Amino acid sequence: MIADELNSRGISRDNIIERRYNEMDIDDNFTVKDMYNDLKAAISGKGRCYLFLDEIQEIDGWEKAVNDLVESCDVDIYVTGSNSKLMSGEIATYLTGRYVSIPVYTLSFMEYIEFKKKDPSDTRIVFDEYIQYGGFPVIGISNFDMRSAYQTYEGIYASVITRDIS
Repeated sequence: MIADELNSRGISRDNIIERRYNEMDIDDNFTVKDMYNDLKAAISGKGRCYLFLDEIQEIDGWEKAVNDLVESCDVDIYVTGSNSKLMSGEIATYLTGRYVSIPVYTLSFMEYIEFKKKDPSDTRIVFDEYIQYGGFPVIGISNFDMRSAYQTYEGIYASVITRDIS
């Protein structure tokens, strides 16, 4: 959304670099040096660039590379991820005074109503659904039956417990 907003304000798509570092998107041999060299090549000769780096915690040592890019290049860097490693003290050590943490939560009830684009007269029905299924957007946009909705939640829960906390 931030990348789209920058583009709508006149920033060229060439200056908006997006990378995803999920397990499926990178091979086991992809190193922090590979990441750094790729990003340096992507921003070379373009002036101010905006880097959006998702699931960056998958790259060991990413903090040092990001710190170097911040210090040596004309970049704004947006780091996103779903892992508690991103909240570690190492970020504060490497990026002191240069980062803002923006936590992301499930939808509030009012956001859920907007998200569902429901008629206000359906508020009680939407409220019951929200209480039963919670505020995850994936549930809000889908027409899951109860079993499918709970399977989706179980998958999210298992992912958070096994990947992000342990």
